[in-house]
Amino acid sequence: MDNIKETVPAASQSARSTYSSAVAEADRYTDWILSLFEKRLQGRVLEIGVAHGSYTQRLSNGDYVGIDIDPLAVEEARARFPGVQLEVADIADRKSLEVLSAGSVDSIVCFNVLEHVERHRDAVNNLLELLRPGGYLFLFVPAMPGLYNDMDRLAGHFRRYTRQAMQEVFEGQPAEIERLEYVNPVGGVGWWANKLKKHDNLDSGEINSQIRFFMSYLLPVSTALGVVTRNVFGQSLIVEARRT
Repeated sequence: MDNIKETVPAASQSARSTYSSAVAEADRYTDWILSLFEKRLQGRVLEIGVAHGSYTQRLSNGDYVGIDIDPLAVEEARARFPGVQLEVADIADRKSLEVLSAGSVDSIVCFNVLEHVERHRDAVNNLLELLRPGGYLFLFVPAMPGLYNDMDRLAGHFRRYTRQAMQEVFEGQPAEIERLEYVNPVGGVGWWANKLKKHDNLDSGEINSQIRFFMSYLLPVSTALGVVTRNVFGQSLIVEARRT
């Protein structure tokens, strides 16, 4: 597919190995991402990829279910959030998703997950089947193939997306994209700068320091600039797609 950077990540990565520990502590970043979708995020919510539990903590107070491909991540989340429905499932495998009924959720949040899925078009189709008509699939994915670097490889990213590439993923799907924008231009510049360096550990002190500095000082600046750059550049791409 054009405009998508393809690579082959390590065969079996645990959820914890695909993000830096500073991300799990970044409450401001988590709240910012959720704020991008809050106007339409409602009803029964399905979270894809419970990972560090930051979104689970915020979303599970309502009607919520979470899934992850990593059994250990689910086991740890069940211990942390007793009484919350958490299941092991692979979004690219329709049979695996039979733990949930078709048309059983109103909103699906899939943040920084789809880039880890080789058969991402199948995954989107499977997720749309879980939505009730009129429900929304919310995606947050890395953007700009030209930014692909060691950190993407270490995180197990198959690709970074463009707006055009995402439109191709949804072509012929039972959904209508209502919002498709780049976000976080300052983060995009920082990601490009890291392309000039060699990285061999996502949880290194250097990477975690960069994340903490960005969250503390640059996120508000990047959010303001994003209003201008949303159609042309950003570290990430956001999608709101309504099930038809």
